[in-house]
Parts: sequence; C-alpha cells; structure tokens
Amino acid sequence: MLNTQLIGSFISSLRKERDFTQVELADKVNVSHQAVSKWERGESIPDIGTLVELSRIFDTSVDRILEGGDNGQSRIGGVVERLSFNEPAAAADLINQGESDLEGLVSIAPIVKGSLMEKVISKVDGNKFSLDHLIGLAPFLEKETFTEAAGKMQIENVTWKQIRSLAPFVEKELLQKLMASSENPPSIQDVITLAPFIGSGVDELVERTDLADVTWEHVKILAPFLSEEGLFILIERTEEEGISLQQFKSIAPFLGENSHKVAARLNVTGSDGSDVVKIAPFVKREILGELLEKLDFQSVRIEHLVKLGPFLEKTKLSELVIKAMEIEEVDPVQMTRLAPFLQQK
Repeated sequence: MLNTQLIGSFISSLRKERDFTQVELADKVNVSHQAVSKWERGESIPDIGTLVELSRIFDTSVDRILEGGDNGQSRIGGVVERLSFNEPAAAADLINQGESDLEGLVSIAPIVKGSLMEKVISKVDGNKFSLDHLIGLAPFLEKETFTEAAGKMQIENVTWKQIRSLAPFVEKELLQKLMASSENPPSIQDVITLAPFIGSGVDELVERTDLADVTWEHVKILAPFLSEEGLFILIERTEEEGISLQQFKSIAPFLGENSHKVAARLNVTGSDGSDVVKIAPFVKREILGELLEKLDFQSVRIEHLVKLGPFLEKTKLSELVIKAMEIEEVDPVQMTRLAPFLQQK
C-alpha cells in the first residue's frame, strides 16, 4: 500500500529543491495550496492526473514519487500515466505484458475512480489474479465486476481469514463457493463475522464448526441468523450449567417451539418477578408457574402478577396472589385488573 507520509515528505523535498512555495506549486498543478499542504503532511496524496503532472514538473518518475523517493521495484507508473489519459485498456495491457503488476494496481486503487478501475480489471488476464489481489481490490469494485474477476481464477483451499475479508464485497453465490473451497473448519468467530452475509447458510456453517468453546455470547449474536432448530442445537452445545432469565429473554423470540425446551433449563438465581414478566410470552403456563415458585417470593410483587395474569393458569395465579397479599397490600385497581384471570369460587 502507498505510504502517504513518505510520498508527502518526498513531494515537499522536491518542492524545496525547486524553491517553490506551496502556493506556487498549487498553481502549477491547479489545486489549492491547502491540498499541497495535506500532501506534504501525509494526510492525502495527489490523484493520478496530478501525479503525472508532478513527475513532469520535477523531472522524475511517477514510480519514484509513489515510493517516496526510493528507487525500488515499483512498476506502476506506466499504468498511472495511461489512467490519467483515460486509457484503461492500455493500462491493462501493461499488466498483461508484465510491464506492470497487479500489486501496484492494488496500491493505487484508493486514488483511482471506481469506474476506471473496473474497466482495467475487466481486461486483465485471469492468470494474473490471486485471491489476495482481489481482497485488495474488493472495496473499489462493484460486486458484479468482482465476481467476474474471481471467475477468471481457480479457487481452492481459501483461508477463513481471506473469506472474512471478502464477505462484505461479494455475491452470496461466490461467498458460498469460497466457503466450500476451504478444507479447514471455521471457528465460531468466523461464523459470527460471516453470518450477516450468507443468509440461510448459517446452520450449515455451524455444522462444520468446532463448537468446543462456544459461549452464550456467541449464541446471542448468532440467534437472528440461525433457524429455530439450529439455534437450539447451538444452545445445547454451550457449557452453561443453566441459562439465566436475562439470557433467555435475549434469544427467546428466535426459538419458536423450542423455547419451551430451553425454558426447562432456566436458572432463576438473581432474578425477580420483573424478569419473569419479560419472558412470559415465550413460555408455557406450567413452566412459567414453576419458575415463579423457584424465585425468592419477596421479589414478586402484585404488579408483576397483574402483568402475568394472561399467561398463568387461574389456579396458580390465585395461589400466587394470596401469597403476595401476605407480603403487601393490594389496591382495588390491581384487584380489578386481576379479576378476569383469577379462579372464581
């Protein structure tokens, strides 16, 4: 990648050698003096047209400017010149003929318009590409162009790090192909990173994953992306001895019918009546009653029972109300709201 600090320092030294002020150099290349100042501070770099003009003014090569004054192995100057004249086919020819390379093209991608870069890539021979080249170019290409470029190369044994890097920029079909090509199993963190991009394929990816270290935090993050059955299987693989009501609340909407199986494992330690209220829509009546019985009943208030009325069996609710009345007074409004749900004698 381009080192903006080195490039800026070299432009500054070239300017001083010519005894130009920043304003004078800015006038020569038709930019503001603030732009020149930003180049020299390493905050930005000139665009491709300006690089060519600077090379002419300072009688040096574009490659030398981009290398910050070093005479290294850069061979991208010719491509920059072709692109400055809007000649993407000629730029691609330099790469195809070996006079330049894709590493250099990747390095200048941030200063090339996306539309121009796409025209170059479309004309580069497929045998020039590696997956790392595509990773470097991915943020600058449309998904269709990227997929077309990827189709020119043989994809095999891709690493999960490479797949994670590419996921935000590729079509789902190509992403599935990349995942299938990897010989190693993904980590749970790989699954979490990829889940938003692979749609309905998350269950299958989890099946390939070593779940020895899966935690509840992993479960919570993946819950929106898994099927109900896939989520239940993942929960079964956690090392948690019991699931707290707070944990259950975070994933209950994604469990469907399996919510009752998970509810049977709930641990109410540290919970109170308000926690039970929050999970009530997702739990069967009998399990809800059992959870309330396990609580320290001092934490269950009449106001909680009012909210739980629609979810509890009448006999159980009546028992709990009588028990709560021994601890606190019940005002007429609360009794009115409870009345439809209580057992009638």
